[in-house]
Amino acid sequence: MAIEIQASDNQGNTWSVIKTVEDGFFPAIIKDIIGRMWLFYYKTMELAGVEKGYIFEIHSDDEGTTWSEEISLALEQGTPPSEVEPAESKIGVTMDVCGRMYITFWGNGVKKFAYSDDIYAAVPTWTVKTR
Repeated sequence: MAIEIQASDNQGNTWSVIKTVEDGFFPAIIKDIIGRMWLFYYKTMELAGVEKGYIFEIHSDDEGTTWSEEISLALEQGTPPSEVEPAESKIGVTMDVCGRMYITFWGNGVKKFAYSDDIYAAVPTWTVKTR
C-alpha cells in the first residue's frame, strides 16, 4: 500500500498534489527540533524464507520534497530488524526536548518501545524495552 503525503504552506487553505513517498502500512510521521521529517512505517520482508513484518524509516530535510534511502530498524543491536505484529502494527513516534526519539510498537505479542539518543548518527542505536 502506498504511503502518500501532502503539504500546505498556508495553514491548510491550499494543499500540494499528493506525493507517493514509499510502500508500507501504518505510517507515523514526526518533525523534529531541527526541522527534519521522520517517517516510520511497517511492511513485510522475507528473511530466511519467512515473510514477517518489520519497521522501516526514511527522513527528509527539505519538507518532504526528497527522502533518504529506506533503512530497516534493527531495534536490538546485533539482531535482525525487530519484528512487529501484522494485526497490531500501528507505530507511535515522539521526540522529547533533549532530542531522544521514542517509537512504540507491538512485537511478539508484547507492547514495546524503543528509544534512540543518537538519531542523527549514520546508524542510530536503539534500545528496546517491554512495557
